[in-house]
Amino acid sequence: MRRPVAISGAREDRIAGVAGRQRGRVSRGQLLAVGIADRTIYHLAGNGFLRRVHRSVYAVGHTAPAPLAAETEALLACGPHAALSHQTAAKLWKLIDTDVPLIHVTIRGRNGARPQGVHVHRTNCLNRSEVRIVEGLSTTSPARTLIDLAAHADLRTLEYAIEEAIVHKRITERQLLHAAARSKGHRGAARIRAVLAAQREPGITRSKAERRFRALIRAAQLPQPLTNVKLHGYKVDAYWPELGVVVEVQSQFHLTKAALERDTRKAARLTAAGLTVSYVTWTQMEEEPYAVVARVAQTLTRAAEAIRFRSTPMPSISSST
Repeated sequence: MRRPVAISGAREDRIAGVAGRQRGRVSRGQLLAVGIADRTIYHLAGNGFLRRVHRSVYAVGHTAPAPLAAETEALLACGPHAALSHQTAAKLWKLIDTDVPLIHVTIRGRNGARPQGVHVHRTNCLNRSEVRIVEGLSTTSPARTLIDLAAHADLRTLEYAIEEAIVHKRITERQLLHAAARSKGHRGAARIRAVLAAQREPGITRSKAERRFRALIRAAQLPQPLTNVKLHGYKVDAYWPELGVVVEVQSQFHLTKAALERDTRKAARLTAAGLTVSYVTWTQMEEEPYAVVARVAQTLTRAAEAIRFRSTPMPSISSST
């Protein structure tokens, strides 16, 4: 969306030339730049050829949903110094897999539009090196995306996003730490450093993490699991056999593709065997112990309810003649 392109031809050809590169969307400024007069824009909007989606942003011919059309519209509405960011950028980089209800855009400078349905973030610090083109859209770099995301995301989402970025080689841990060091004063940068430091803490061994988990379970007076038992060819950290629940305790990130594949195969095998599998990390146990206990308790409760439901006999239906 940043590189100028020569557009010529009849009026409709010029409009189509711009819109064809932008998922059928154009801005008023772009139309003026290719020689479409204001009065013509007004006329085309009146007869439905241009359909307004934001102030000074139009869909050409129709507003049928198209992949990334809303993100394209948001960037056009926010101007040339805007980039998709935060959760929206994380979704584009495939760092998160949750739906993002609002489109997040970061604008360099303190002035500009605030389109409906767009969460606008303003900053004086958005360098060219922090912007990439993804699917034809200006998007914050993986490092800047993670730092922005860290300021607002919950711990589990942040851990997942960092792991995805490193596993899929969007960024290295060293590059991320370097970017965080350059972003002094940014709340997200401090959180990135804290998470990476906690996950890389050399004293946090698997056994120490497992002991911490068992201590949380005891303190919450939850049923005690079997630990380090072998199931279907894999050793699991915590197992409630009467409920069919497994919890895996992770002491640090699994930063290799091989480790991720092993975890995926293990979870798939256990799930196929009818077990419920979930994970907790050291950082979660340290920073949100009550949430960890609550999640485990909910998992155990749901498993118990499912067993009761399956064991409840169905009422017989008799018919009279």
